[in-house]
Amino acid sequence: MTTHDNNSTASTIPEKPTKTPPLAPVRVKIFFDWKRALIPVIIGLGMLLIPTPGGLEPRAWHMLALFVATIVAIIAKVMPMGAVCLVALTISGLFGLTPVVPGKGDVGMLSGFANSTIWLIGIAMLLSRAVIKTGLGRRVALFFISVFGKKMIGVAYGFALADLVLGPGIPSASARGGGIMYPIMQSVATAYGSEPGPTARKAGSFLAIAISQIDTIVCAMFLTAMAGNPIMASLAGDLGVHMSWTSWFVGAIVPGLVALGGVIASKQHSRSAGV
Repeated sequence: MTTHDNNSTASTIPEKPTKTPPLAPVRVKIFFDWKRALIPVIIGLGMLLIPTPGGLEPRAWHMLALFVATIVAIIAKVMPMGAVCLVALTISGLFGLTPVVPGKGDVGMLSGFANSTIWLIGIAMLLSRAVIKTGLGRRVALFFISVFGKKMIGVAYGFALADLVLGPGIPSASARGGGIMYPIMQSVATAYGSEPGPTARKAGSFLAIAISQIDTIVCAMFLTAMAGNPIMASLAGDLGVHMSWTSWFVGAIVPGLVALGGVIASKQHSRSAGV
């Protein structure tokens, strides 16, 4: 009787080939609404068909048409704002409205990226995003509220101090006020039993108005507290008035602090009087 090795026998049996599952078809999707994109295109082309007004260079008129079409595309939400601006910038370079290699008296297509003010705004925006995403801004605000929040006016001063600390690094009133301060304010108001309606005046209305005005004042106190400040400083520089971060701060700190104290005190007085 002949014996066979089970292992050797099994190795001689050919394995059945496994079937590879068919790959799912790749669907190519346009990342913007082409129907909405027709609106700025039609408006831009319509302006180009209009004869150039007297006393205006054709290139200036064409640049205006591109500008109007870009604004319409942003309003219509054809694409995100950054993408719309990059498309407009590319079109202006391709058609020579802002040439890639500028000649004498021309503005280059990428000349704006050489402006230090633009980079200042961009860096501050990145820092503000990091402060919000990591929760650092929320922790700073809660720290000041925990220290000064024994009374309602102390809560307002806590919000003011937190806004002062975060202001230089977050160049956006909506990011500070709406992204950091408002959720905390809403929680504090709820803790005091103040909700929209009959109980709003217990805490919520006072804190909401105070935070709104505090945020506005802080925007004026620091060069990097609002994206529009560096642009104003750049325009002032073109007129011979040069402002650095330090000179802006020195000029705005005293009136800013006085305005902060006056706003909070007046709101507290109005709240006490029931106005």
